[in-house]
Amino acid sequence: MKKLFLFVAMAAFTLTSCSKDDDDNKTYTLNSDYLFGNWVETDPTNYIFSFDESTATLTDLGEPNTQDYNYSTEEGKLILVTPDGQYTSTFDIEIVDKDTLKLTSLYPSFACVGCPKTVSTFKRAEFAPNN
Repeated sequence: MKKLFLFVAMAAFTLTSCSKDDDDNKTYTLNSDYLFGNWVETDPTNYIFSFDESTATLTDLGEPNTQDYNYSTEEGKLILVTPDGQYTSTFDIEIVDKDTLKLTSLYPSFACVGCPKTVSTFKRAEFAPNN
């Protein structure tokens, strides 16, 4: 009887697992809810993106300058359009985790035909940029 009890106890212990609330395994959807807030470029630290429901402000820290855009997302793309509609730019965007995203070819000087794509990593920030 002791062996049976020991076997049942070991089986219960082995088969029991604790749940883990881990954001690393969560899938995030590219939309305004995910983007909402401030994102700081990590290397180099040249830009801050601030998103609300439909507009984005890009702050260039190297040349104190800001540019406002209307934005939309679709199938791994971030589409920025100036408020006057004269300029549109599309970037590949990848969600890494809840606080990290990657944009491809943010730097126009490097976005040439045949050139390797540059990838900029942005981290979610808890502050508002200085305008």
